[in-house]
Amino acid sequence: MFFHVLNRSFWGVLLCFCLPCVSGLSAEELQVEITSLKAAGDQGPGFTLMNAVETQVSFRNDLDPRKGAANRVLFNGSGVAVGDWDNDGLPDLFFCGIDSSNHLYRNLGQWKFEKVSIPPSLQNPGAPSRGAVFADLNGDGYLDLLVSTVGMGVRSFFNQGGLEFEDATQKAGTGSEFGATSMALADVDGNGTLDLYVANYRSNDIRDQARVPVRRVRGRLMPSEELTDRVFIHEGQIHEYGESDILYLNNGSGKMTPVDWTSGAFRENGQALKAAPKDWGLSAMFRDLNGDGHVDLYVCNDYWTPDRIWINDGQGSFDALSGEALNITSLSSMGVDGADVNRDGDVDLFVVDMLSRDPVLRKRQQPAESMVGGIPSLNGPRLQLPYNTLFTGNGKGAFTETSHFAGLEASDWSWCPIFMDADLDGIDDVLISAGYPHDMQDSDTLRLIQSRQHSWDRYSTDAARQKAFTDEMMQHIELYPGLEMPVVAYRGKGNGTFEEVTHLWGTGKKGIHQGFAVGDLDGDGDWDLVLNCLNGSARLFRNDASKDRVAIRLKGTPSNTQAIGSKMVLNDGKSNSATRSIVSGGRYLSGGDTEQVFAMLSSKEASTLTIVWPDGTSSFLEGIKRNHRYTVHQPEASDKWSDLVDIPTDQAALIPLFRDASSQLSHISRSAFSDDFAKQPLLPYALSHHGPGVICMDVNGDKITDILIGGEKGQHPTLHIGKGDVEFETKELDFRLINDSSGMLGMPVPGNRMHLFLAQTGYETIRQPALMELNLKGQHRSLFSTALTGVGPMVAAPLN
Repeated sequence: MFFHVLNRSFWGVLLCFCLPCVSGLSAEELQVEITSLKAAGDQGPGFTLMNAVETQVSFRNDLDPRKGAANRVLFNGSGVAVGDWDNDGLPDLFFCGIDSSNHLYRNLGQWKFEKVSIPPSLQNPGAPSRGAVFADLNGDGYLDLLVSTVGMGVRSFFNQGGLEFEDATQKAGTGSEFGATSMALADVDGNGTLDLYVANYRSNDIRDQARVPVRRVRGRLMPSEELTDRVFIHEGQIHEYGESDILYLNNGSGKMTPVDWTSGAFRENGQALKAAPKDWGLSAMFRDLNGDGHVDLYVCNDYWTPDRIWINDGQGSFDALSGEALNITSLSSMGVDGADVNRDGDVDLFVVDMLSRDPVLRKRQQPAESMVGGIPSLNGPRLQLPYNTLFTGNGKGAFTETSHFAGLEASDWSWCPIFMDADLDGIDDVLISAGYPHDMQDSDTLRLIQSRQHSWDRYSTDAARQKAFTDEMMQHIELYPGLEMPVVAYRGKGNGTFEEVTHLWGTGKKGIHQGFAVGDLDGDGDWDLVLNCLNGSARLFRNDASKDRVAIRLKGTPSNTQAIGSKMVLNDGKSNSATRSIVSGGRYLSGGDTEQVFAMLSSKEASTLTIVWPDGTSSFLEGIKRNHRYTVHQPEASDKWSDLVDIPTDQAALIPLFRDASSQLSHISRSAFSDDFAKQPLLPYALSHHGPGVICMDVNGDKITDILIGGEKGQHPTLHIGKGDVEFETKELDFRLINDSSGMLGMPVPGNRMHLFLAQTGYETIRQPALMELNLKGQHRSLFSTALTGVGPMVAAPLN
């Protein structure tokens, strides 16, 4: 077996050995421990739900129905942390209780666990516990524990040598009055320490209040003064802001300092933010999205608040990713994970939403929608759509949304996606926790509740009014159908697409699966599943994959002992490679173990492992043995990964190829009102708002590109005549559209003239010509009369 580190002057073999363990090497050598993995099962791909009586994991996450009715944010459940807190080589479990005590379980091996006594402030922090992550905050080699709460921010507990936990919240400085949810950790500023990002939601929802005070100012409805920073009124409806997230910088001893959102650490369009975003944060994950070696940040936000994608500049400051680089997101973004789905070497991102897999259920549900759509100052520069989104990276920091092509657009009311090679075929699969206590999108129930609305003025006191309101909320909740769902499983096919294998892989038992994390609980080198289920017992699934594998655990420097932020690439010598990144937290309310698993496809020991450490240095291991566990220690010095890749440094190479010149056009396409669902109630989506067609060509023969844009029913097509240097003269054609325009086509004809063809959808007004020929004066004639209907895109070409 050969172990290499990169030297500035040559590639050299530093060590050749076949011993199970090596230690005490010099600073220029690589320290590696190797052990055999426990024999895997032979049941084939899939999972087995373990019996709680046998595992002795008795945790339940029950929520009192009245507490849920009085505060709907509690229905979002709690999470789980997986990590080896006592350093015995086996990952342990910590479960958060939303309305019950937190539990810590020590892994005894052989699928046996014992409940561990924990301090009262960890067992019951004084507020409902939402999320948890194991991470070494102070660099002492023992995993500390972070717990997010409803109304007290993050509680920090320092590990006292694997024996007990000390409440160090005040020392760490992570307490707040916010309703914290998920947490993510990485070294964002390059000083070697683990920094912390906390996504905040809210501790309660104003919709659970019987009365929200408002006032009129100059005839305009406004929130009361005490609610000005919490709610706003849009089109007569009250909408609530979420809470600001917090980025903490670590000084190395676990002391956290919050970063000011307006200090320039977060920028949009090159300018420092003027105010902290008040979003409904559900999840956050650090990941290097553009391949520059610095961890970037994806934040999933609920409701109308936009997802935030922050690109690290390498100095610990972040720039918002432009809308051009990623122009669509999920609407109710719950959780995110990253992997190289299409195996092109670039990071792809998967974000889950709430679209049902069942076509029948989908027809019964009323999808969530943004109630403040079209206001960029509120919902950002991207279109938000109510389904899962898969962002395929192009290697240059931009992404293409491909969820429908991949077959991943729907996974029910989802919470947390996790990419993993579950069947060890060398291709990443994805498993998704899903479920909710009641189907709040059920159209029939929503209509029934709406018909029962009434005034709350008859109550003499606020307390009596609120009690009656909560009583009625409980009654309403009981009207909704249940929405228990399985752990949804999709098997990767290797070409960027997936097939559902939920029941085939044994994860089909329904429940309210929310917090979700993974780790090798039984020592056989594959990832097992751990789930925190609302109003149910925790669930552990054993991975039954039987193919060859290798497990890799990285040991970092004292300030980052888990080597968070590292990347690994395993190449089997036959052009097959797999990529893994070490993340801390990042799951919905949860954090998993940092050990990574690779499938071993080659029959020979020809695989090579490349490790890029958090500081950019790199190490290489050859001759990787199948069915073994490797623990690799970060060397103190080697060359930076940036020395190996071509990163442009001259200013010319950094100049963008395009700039946004939309303001020069001054065109706004306005959508006419049309209620498609009144005409056809079973439509899956509206058909009359697909937007106008557009063509770019020289329509007047002056050798300057012009732009012709269609419109909707009753509007006129608009011609923007190019004048050079991105200047245009705008005129409307003297032709009123009978239906929405769709495809447009320009065709040169003899005499240096241009014929323009414009298609119309034929949906809103039937039995009307669908294809028109027109000129620049607006003169027109119909083609094919009414025999041709519903024309879409068009193309012209010589066929003879």
